[in-house]
Amino acid sequence: MSDHDAVEQVITMAWRAHPDLSWWQQGVCEFVGDIKYKKPIGKAKNADLYQLLAYVTGTSLPVGLLVYVGNEDETIAHQVKGSDRSLHLMAIRIDGALADLRLEIQRVAVHVRHLREREPVPAQPSRAAN
Repeated sequence: MSDHDAVEQVITMAWRAHPDLSWWQQGVCEFVGDIKYKKPIGKAKNADLYQLLAYVTGTSLPVGLLVYVGNEDETIAHQVKGSDRSLHLMAIRIDGALADLRLEIQRVAVHVRHLREREPVPAQPSRAAN
């Protein structure tokens, strides 16, 4: 098996796992992302990044989003070496009141919209810790 065939096989296998987030318009995937209920974004595991990269590659998209549970305000964008693809990571807090969780979901929605529309993602205000 060639390297190219092996990469295609990994992408196909990862895609069968189905990403947690996707946005489809007239049968075309315009956004893909995944959610992890574990380590904060500063400690992203390679397996999570490779899985997201497989989703992004499998859909021929330039960008994907990985959402972690955590306290970080910072959103990180990793440019994939030798590629025009980037992987964005952001954290959401789930330990607050329901109103706080709604605000966190809104932050994710804003990020998704900007990535989907290929717009720069604006800096979002820092969140107050509980």
